[in-house]
Amino acid sequence: MAYPKAVLSGALAAELSASGSLVLADLEGTVSGLREGDSAKRNAAIASAADLGAAGIGPVGDLVGSTDPKASRAAHAALEAIVHKSTRQGARSEARMVASELAKLLTASHPLKTRAEAAHLLGMVGGAPVVPALAAQLSDPALREEARLALERIPDKSAGTALRSALKTAPADFRPALEQSLAHRASSFRTIGLARKAQ
Repeated sequence: MAYPKAVLSGALAAELSASGSLVLADLEGTVSGLREGDSAKRNAAIASAADLGAAGIGPVGDLVGSTDPKASRAAHAALEAIVHKSTRQGARSEARMVASELAKLLTASHPLKTRAEAAHLLGMVGGAPVVPALAAQLSDPALREEARLALERIPDKSAGTALRSALKTAPADFRPALEQSLAHRASSFRTIGLARKAQ
């Protein structure tokens, strides 16, 4: 399946313009390997996925929701590889683009497995720009746990504000989880503050 530049919109246009068809060819080859390859080809595709950057998030993310368990597992590992590479030191711009593409996978048009994995990974790479997208999932019973845990891990103050806001209208069975996340955030920030003072 081809992924034209028109599909990979926004900040990715600049990323693709430098290497053009080569990036798209790598993307198509990697997704094909994840979807249809044997064990060796899938492992090779997972290993090469990290180099796709933000351009690979959408196509690989949707494959996480595949009904083929082998393809889904391979895509899951590939998506994690992309995200983990984007968190390396000095790659802040790449991390922002990856987070932006992950946030797009939260919409109801994507498979639930894809949405859940995107929310989980946003807890590792997300910042203030993706908080509204995660906050919107706190009212969805199918995704609220993943969204809550992601917001708990995002260090920006807006994530805590989103959790507190959700607490006001959350159903009774979800309030203890939100309160726990707020407590964990407070504890983590106190620990970070003490560590900085000790340096």
